Amino acid sequence: MMNISIVLLILSLINLTCSQIPNPKRYQLTTTRDGYFQEHYSIDRNLDKASRKGYSYENNESKLISQDIYIPNHDITYSFKFYKSPASCTATKGSPFDYIDHWSNLVETFGGENKKYDEIIFDTDCDGECLTWSREYNNPAAEIILKNTLYIKKNNMTPIKHTSKIYNSKTGQLTMDLTNRFTNWNLNEIQDSEYDFPMDVNTCFNQ
Repeated sequence: MMNISIVLLILSLINLTCSQIPNPKRYQLTTTRDGYFQEHYSIDRNLDKASRKGYSYENNESKLISQDIYIPNHDITYSFKFYKSPASCTATKGSPFDYIDHWSNLVETFGGENKKYDEIIFDTDCDGECLTWSREYNNPAAEIILKNTLYIKKNNMTPIKHTSKIYNSKTGQLTMDLTNRFTNWNLNEIQDSEYDFPMDVNTCFNQ
């Protein structure tokens, strides 16, 4: 009887873990907003390394326009801007994790990693079922309701997308629908090349 109880406890814990928002200490992730702007994240909190690359699309080609890099032995956040001519760089003392760690920040806005999903939804982007977390904000003065929803593919707990929908609170009409899609979710060891400086940091302006 004791063995059966232990097995049931383990199974319940596994089910609970799989129904929560994944929030790993190390990950790579690409986000795409509206199909024309992309950001690629390489975050390793265990090693205190972080990189965020911003891309735009010109003539159907991806172009690196910005990058933020933090490496612990410098304890400096380097911010590179390539959309300027010439390219520029600023060096700011301290870690960027509070603003650069996109995924962890998103998890917090939906209630934290221990928050159980709100609903299971069949969605073609998930090739089946998605676990979803939702947050709704009502602004009576502006007569709008904002609903944010996070979609995680159920069968492998891969982030799929984050949607933001704005409705008219009086008519219920949908007035804005934005989708931020997630690709390249990777939990493996991150290559050192992701943290290579794209230009000479000795030329960076110190803040």
